[in-house]
Amino acid sequence: MTRTSMLAALAIAGLAGCAATEPLDPFAAATPDVAGLVLETTGDAADGLAAPAARSMASLAATCQPYEYLCNVQAAVSHLNGFVRMVLKPVEALVAAGGAEVSPHLKVYGPLDLPAGDGAAPVGTFRLTVFHVGGLSSGSGGGTGAIEPGLYRWKLEARGIRTPDAPFQVIMAGGLKRGEKAHRGRGTIGIDIDAAAAALGSDVVRGSGKLLASFAHVGGHKSLAYVLEDFRATADSELVPFGVLVGHKNEGGPARVRIASLAEWVAPPPADPAAADPAAPDAGLELLVSRAAWFPDVGGRAAVVVAGGDVPAWSERVGPVDYFLGVSCYDKEKNEVYRDLFACVRPSGFPGGMSQGGRSCQPVPDAWLPDPGFRTGVPSLCRLPGDDLCDDGNPPPDVSPTSPEPEPGAPATPDVPPLSMPDHAF
Repeated sequence: MTRTSMLAALAIAGLAGCAATEPLDPFAAATPDVAGLVLETTGDAADGLAAPAARSMASLAATCQPYEYLCNVQAAVSHLNGFVRMVLKPVEALVAAGGAEVSPHLKVYGPLDLPAGDGAAPVGTFRLTVFHVGGLSSGSGGGTGAIEPGLYRWKLEARGIRTPDAPFQVIMAGGLKRGEKAHRGRGTIGIDIDAAAAALGSDVVRGSGKLLASFAHVGGHKSLAYVLEDFRATADSELVPFGVLVGHKNEGGPARVRIASLAEWVAPPPADPAAADPAAPDAGLELLVSRAAWFPDVGGRAAVVVAGGDVPAWSERVGPVDYFLGVSCYDKEKNEVYRDLFACVRPSGFPGGMSQGGRSCQPVPDAWLPDPGFRTGVPSLCRLPGDDLCDDGNPPPDVSPTSPEPEPGAPATPDVPPLSMPDHAF
């Protein structure tokens, strides 16, 4: 089995000395910020929430073994957050510097020469435009009347520091319906990595594709859904056919993340010399659905469901198998106390004798484990509330891999992420 490398980091460093202050004007309060749009697993440095040293996804993923499910989830989350920080750190700096009112409905912040993400040196000139959307006033006969309170749209434009005469390009756009707190509410956002690379240079932005997301905040809680479109980590990396990252963080409470992608995870079963069987050809990418949950001061758990690709061919070696299920759990210091790998079947593939959840999961025989690290500890060491992902009788529930529906316990359900970059014609 091989490790998947789903996301990659941009080689972009932090925004030093430009922390945003609490805005006083409603336009600034309606802009997005980093804290509201980053995913969290355990909420520590491994999620990329602090300014990390520049590093590539390959170097980070090399530290995560295929069976280290939490590590691999955090690697993907960390680098998604790198893209988010790339565009929202300049937004925070522009808002902190103040803007100019163009009209009662429009305010412009910048242009300013700024770093991208967590860098120290300016890499581009950035400009943020915020538009207060006009609503239809009742009884106005369809004409544009009073401004709808709390509904704003925004766009971030950039051009390279070395090309001051180049036109600005939109690298981020979206909108927000204001909540009770500044920078919080309900809305959508699109990050155009292609446009950022064209504007700032491929030496600054090494990825391609788009991140399209929706979000919903309730008080200090957040619920997020990200979709990757035509994503490449770098110019020479493999295209990610699709990726969906869903997660939420309850303020002071649990955090959950789900990631779905296509990747190479399980190799074809080897040839059987006794039967003179040839080695099976590779059947293509597998569908991976990874999940992680973290409970403060208690611990966490992580799991991966692997289906399709070369999985069906393993039925001849390990018995009926519709998907592999890897599970693990951790104490509050993130020490892994239990891990195992199971071969599972659904009712249609294994009639009769179903365990809980309408399916049956059996440990993969030791002889077929690709590495002894796939099995360690015992389930009784798990001390976690709620449904126990560390029990082979209760594997993770089926999820629609491309669905942006939130994980259990989410404080809100965001809208469906946009299919393309949000409208920025204003």
